[in-house]
Amino acid sequence: MAITSSKPQTTRHTVRGIVTRQGAQLVLVDTPGLHRPRTLLGSRLNDLVVDTLSEVDAIGFCLPADEKVGPGTGSSPLSWRRSRTSLWSLW
Repeated sequence: MAITSSKPQTTRHTVRGIVTRQGAQLVLVDTPGLHRPRTLLGSRLNDLVVDTLSEVDAIGFCLPADEKVGPGTGSSPLSWRRSRTSLWSLW
């Protein structure tokens, strides 16, 4: 994770971090959080997330362990399972 904040939509661009080891390289991608958009900005941020997820080999989906999963949050990972991308839940 690149940024954490109690304020929604702090991350507005995709952020990449690269880990290089002998014989391997890992590119970590942090995107804005998916949410139920109420504004045009929210819709554009969700579009950015979906576009970015189509370019990766695996997804680590982070959820707060002390909160219930809402209806908007729960449907997103299920739709990703239809793709060929691996999905990992992280609490």
